[in-house]
Amino acid sequence: MLSRLWTQRRRTALAYLAFFATLWASLASGAAPSDLDPFKPLTLISLAIAVLIVVTPVMAILIFALPRWLHVLEILLLAIMADLLLTQVIPDAASPILNTARFVALVFIVQYLLYGQMLTGNLMALPRPRRRVFRTKASPSETFGALLPHPDHAGRHWYPGTQFTEEPNAQGEFFVTYPLRNRPEPLSEWITIEEATEARSFRIRFRLTHPGDAIIHSGTSAVTLTPLENGGTEVSITEAIDPAPFRRRLQWWLDDEFRDRTNAMRAYLDGRPDWSMIARQFPKDAKGKRQTARAAEVFS
Repeated sequence: MLSRLWTQRRRTALAYLAFFATLWASLASGAAPSDLDPFKPLTLISLAIAVLIVVTPVMAILIFALPRWLHVLEILLLAIMADLLLTQVIPDAASPILNTARFVALVFIVQYLLYGQMLTGNLMALPRPRRRVFRTKASPSETFGALLPHPDHAGRHWYPGTQFTEEPNAQGEFFVTYPLRNRPEPLSEWITIEEATEARSFRIRFRLTHPGDAIIHSGTSAVTLTPLENGGTEVSITEAIDPAPFRRRLQWWLDDEFRDRTNAMRAYLDGRPDWSMIARQFPKDAKGKRQTARAAEVFS
């Protein structure tokens, strides 16, 4: 549960900042009747505490009960901050209707800038390599079978319901699909296993496509497994992403997508509840598929 809150820390910080700026601007402009001096440290501390008290439960509800609204949230938050900056240049209009219209226009502008094809589709850049190290009680052999995307380990893969082509194509690529809850089309991926040493390490190149999204998520992933004295495994995952458009990089950053995905892997390996955001897209019978995978490990 705490892991999900942590992966949403950046979006939560943005919410704190936006509402703190709104309250402070209201005091500084005299729009809110108050005897508080917005420039005194005590006032700033009071505002920060008030924002924590109000925003924290709201964010918790969104993160756990209404996660689909999280991507709408940053648009609204950035529009609020843009509106605050704009009022410093152009004062509020006398009519509340005009002020509301201005804010609605800013929402559409922010949405277009963040996720529109024209401005962000060509803003390609190379994301920084991502690395995560964690420990699991699963053995190196179990971990290798759960993480290596290969037809021989299809029933053990950490993502439930994963389907592989039996043989690679002429380029040595396997075609993989990942079913999505409440969506007819799965995630699809082409994977090339560049090297693999049983229960020790592997390196793959991947090209992942989301349904209804033409942007291809591609790069390389290297996994190293180190046996532990207690029979568990230390897992090191390093992922290097090819140049990606701004809007995709922003989504990864706000969602801390890499940590969230590795959290799901770790939950599967340890056989504990999965609070990751990616688990929300698992098929509805994911629990049964996980139990089948565990049985395959026992009898293999």
